Amino acid sequence: MDPSGISHLQHLIVNDRIDEAVDYASKLSADYIGSLLDFDRAEEAPEQHDRFIRRLVASVEGEFSAYRTADLVTHLAGLYVTALSYLPNAFFADRDLSLAANGAVANRLQKDLERMDLLVGCPDRVLPAATQTRFDSYAAQLAGMDFSIRDDESQPHEAVVLKAFQRIGEDTDAWLARYRENAMQPKDPAGQASDG
Repeated sequence: MDPSGISHLQHLIVNDRIDEAVDYASKLSADYIGSLLDFDRAEEAPEQHDRFIRRLVASVEGEFSAYRTADLVTHLAGLYVTALSYLPNAFFADRDLSLAANGAVANRLQKDLERMDLLVGCPDRVLPAATQTRFDSYAAQLAGMDFSIRDDESQPHEAVVLKAFQRIGEDTDAWLARYRENAMQPKDPAGQASDG
């Protein structure tokens, strides 16, 4: 952290030097990256932080990329429901990144189990067949999950959040306008609003 109170990584992000930020962060652990991102700075530059998170997650390569991606998502996606919550589709960004990461881990675990079976090479398998079956279906279940707020849920949801905001003295009219404007439409992984 430099004397101005902003880390080098966050300085790059805030100044929209996203490629440099991704390159710098690619050498750091997910936990350390999370520790370098200050809530207030992220709230002041949400679009840049959104681009950084998406590009960093998309940049992960290598044999253990599923686990590295899941680690990054675990430490960074929560920003979408805190500092970046006013971004359009923030809820969906958090949800979709998490589901994609967990699905990738499920697929990787399935492959690892298959390798273990080949290495063991005997009838007395280390893991029962039922375990393999559960992993086979896990990724599909994750991909099929839908947390969209339905029309019949929207008004009660608004009421609960508005009541909480009133209790802490927040401007409820401004929040409600932003919430309705954003319309909670899902985004694709590249960050573009979907047509559906």
